[in-house]
Amino acid sequence: MQKSQINIGLLHSLSGPMAISGKMLISTMMMAIEEINQNGGILGKMINPIIEDGESNHNVFAQKAEKLITENNVVSIFGCWTSSARKSVKNIVEKYNSLLWYPTQYEGFEQSPNIIYTGSCLNQQVIPAVKWAISENLCDKCLLVGSDYVFPRTANTLIKTLITQSGGHIIAEKYVSLDSVDFKEVIDILTTEKVDIVFNTINGESNVAFFKRCAGAHLKPEITPIMSFSLSEIELSIIKKYGAGHYACWNYFQGINSKTNKDFINKYYNKFDKSTPISAPVIDAYSQLYLWEKIVKTCQSFNPQDVLKNAAGTVYESPEGIIEILPNNHIRHRAFIGKAAKDGLFQIIKETPVIDPEPWLGIENSREPYKELILEALRNYPDVLHINCSLQDEIEKKKHLEAILELKNIHLLQLTQAVEQSPASIVITDLDGNITYVNPKFISLTGYNFLELKGKNPRILKTEHTPSSVYKNMWHIISSGGIWTGEFLNKKKNGELYWERAAISSIKNTEGKIINYIAVKEDITQQKLIEIALQTSNHKLEENIKEIEKLKNQLYEQAIRDPLTKLYNRRYLEERIDLDFQTAARTKINLSIAMLDIDHFKSINDTFGHDAGDIVLTNLSKFLSNSIRKTDFIYRYGGEEFLLVFIDCDVKSAKILSEKIRMNFSEYISEIDNHKIKVTLSIGISSYPQQGNDFHKIISNADEALYISKNSGRNTVTIWEEKEIK
Repeated sequence: MQKSQINIGLLHSLSGPMAISGKMLISTMMMAIEEINQNGGILGKMINPIIEDGESNHNVFAQKAEKLITENNVVSIFGCWTSSARKSVKNIVEKYNSLLWYPTQYEGFEQSPNIIYTGSCLNQQVIPAVKWAISENLCDKCLLVGSDYVFPRTANTLIKTLITQSGGHIIAEKYVSLDSVDFKEVIDILTTEKVDIVFNTINGESNVAFFKRCAGAHLKPEITPIMSFSLSEIELSIIKKYGAGHYACWNYFQGINSKTNKDFINKYYNKFDKSTPISAPVIDAYSQLYLWEKIVKTCQSFNPQDVLKNAAGTVYESPEGIIEILPNNHIRHRAFIGKAAKDGLFQIIKETPVIDPEPWLGIENSREPYKELILEALRNYPDVLHINCSLQDEIEKKKHLEAILELKNIHLLQLTQAVEQSPASIVITDLDGNITYVNPKFISLTGYNFLELKGKNPRILKTEHTPSSVYKNMWHIISSGGIWTGEFLNKKKNGELYWERAAISSIKNTEGKIINYIAVKEDITQQKLIEIALQTSNHKLEENIKEIEKLKNQLYEQAIRDPLTKLYNRRYLEERIDLDFQTAARTKINLSIAMLDIDHFKSINDTFGHDAGDIVLTNLSKFLSNSIRKTDFIYRYGGEEFLLVFIDCDVKSAKILSEKIRMNFSEYISEIDNHKIKVTLSIGISSYPQQGNDFHKIISNADEALYISKNSGRNTVTIWEEKEIK
C-alpha cells in the first residue's frame, strides 16, 4: 500500500545570477529527501518536495513562498540564499505562522520565531576571518567590495570597525548589483593604489566576473589576496586558476578530515558528477533535512509551531562535525579558513573551536541597562539596509524604465521621420481596409491628397488588370497574421496606370491582436516597361537564334551530304569512321567496309551524257539505301565509287550482303530517254579486326580488293586477301 505524503517547499533561484548557487542546493536537498524516503519516510509519510524558482528576485521569493504555504500546504520551506530573499520570505512565514529553514551565512541582527538559521553568523565567519588577516599583518590598507544588499553592507560595517580598531585603514568601499559584471572602478583602485587585502562579499555569478577581471589586470594573490565570504567551492570550481591563491572563510570545506565527511563525499559522488563541488551551503542545506526529521520524530508532529518549540537542543552529526540548534534558532559552527587551489577546492589552513552563534554580536548576552535600546537599533539596522536596497532597486528600475521610454521616444521620432521621408509609399488602414494614414510619397505618386483618401478603401486605385484572386489571397494571408508580397497594376487620380510592388502585413498590439494593416509599396513602372521591352527583345532574339540554328543545321547537312545523291560524303566519312572503329574496339565487334564502283560508268556518260550518268548514280543511291541494314552507313566516296560500312558484321557476312547487292542491282533497269540501261557493280571488301587494326588500313584493303574485282572482269565481289595482293 502506498504511503501518504507530506509536502515541503524547496525555494531557491533556478534562474538569474543566483542560479549558480541555488541549483546545487536543490540537488543536494533532493538527495537527502530520497535517502529519508528510502528509509521509510517520517511518521509513516513520504516527503513530497515542491520546487519553486525565486528567479534571483526577492519579490518573487515572497510570491512563491505564499503560494507554497496557501496553495501547496507545505509544512516547512527550505530555501533562500541572499538576505534580501530571506527577509521577503520572513514576512510571509511570520504572517502564516509557518517555518523557513535558511541555509547560508548571514549578517545577523535577526531572530525570527519562524526561521531556523543553519548558516554562520558574522561572529562565526567574518570576525574569525578578519582576526586571521590582522594576525597575518594584511590589514594596513583594505578594500571592501560587495553585492549591493543587506549581508554585504552589514558585514562590511563590522569589518570596518574591526580594521579601524586594529589600526588599519579602509581605502574604499564599493558595491555592485547582483548581476553585475562591471568591476572597472574596483580594478582601477587595485591597479593604482597599494592594497594589502580585499574583503569580498560579492555573491553568485558576479564572483566569476570579478576574479577574471582581477586576473586580467595581473593582480597576484601573494601581493593582494582576496578574502571572500560568499565564494564557495561552487563558484571556485568555475574560476579555478583565477581564484587560486586567494582565501575564504566558511563553516565547511571539502577537505575536512573526518569519517563522516569522507562517507558523505563518497555518497555524494556516487550520485553526482565528481566535478560537482561541495560547499558549506550545500552541507547546511543537506543537514537541515535531517535536523527537521529528528525534530519531527521527537515531537511526533509536522506542525511548524511544534517543530519550532522542540528545535532547541537538537544535535546532528553533519559532514562539518557535530552541530546543534540553540534556543536562538541558530547553529553552533566552527570556522575554517581555506586557501584556494587550482583544482577548485580550498585547502584548510586554519580552523577554530566550535563558536556559539551571536546574531546580535554578543549584545544579547550583555547586562548593560541599555541593552534593549542597542538590540532595537541593531534589529532595525538590517531592515533599514533592506529598505534602502529595495529603494535603490526601485530607483534603478525607474531609471531603467525612463531610459527605455526615452529610447522609445527617440525611436518613435526616428520611425516617424523615416516613414514620412521614405522613398516607398506607405499606407495604413483599419481592420475594414479603410485608409487612416498615407505618407507624402503615396500622395505624390497617386495624385490624391490625404483628405481625399482618409476613410476610403485603397480599391479606389484598383484596375481590372489585377485579378480578383490576387486580392482574395492577400486578405487571407494578412488577416491570418502573415505577410503578403506581390504586384499591382493600379490607376492614379488622373487615370494614368502604374505598376507597384507591395508588402502588406498586419499591425498587432502588445496582446498580439491585429489592430491595423500596413502596406509598403514601391513604384516599379519603369522597371516593368524595361521588362516588357526586354521580353520583346528576348522573344525576337530567340526567334533569330532558332533561325540561325536552322540555317546552321542546313549548312552542316549540305557540308556532309553529297548534293546529287543526298548520301553522306567523304568529309562526313572522315568525321564518323574513327568513332565507329573505336566503338568496335571497345565492344569487341567486327566491322566491315565494302568499296563499290559502277562498271563502265564512263561509257554511260560518253553515250548518253552526264545527265544520264547522274540518273544512274541517283538510282544506285536509292537502291543501296533500301538494301542495307539500319545499323549500316553509305557514303559517296567519289565519282562512281561508294563506300558501305557494315556494323557488327564479319567478312563472310559482308560478302553475303555485298553479293546480294551486286546481284539485285544487276537486274535493276534505269530508263534514260526511252533507253533501258542495266549496269553492274564491282565490290571490294575488307574487315576489322581480321584484316587490319585501323580504318585507314581497312579502307585501303577494300580499295585494293575492288581493283582486283575490276581487273577480274568486273561484276564481282572480292574479299581482300594479303596473299592475293602480293
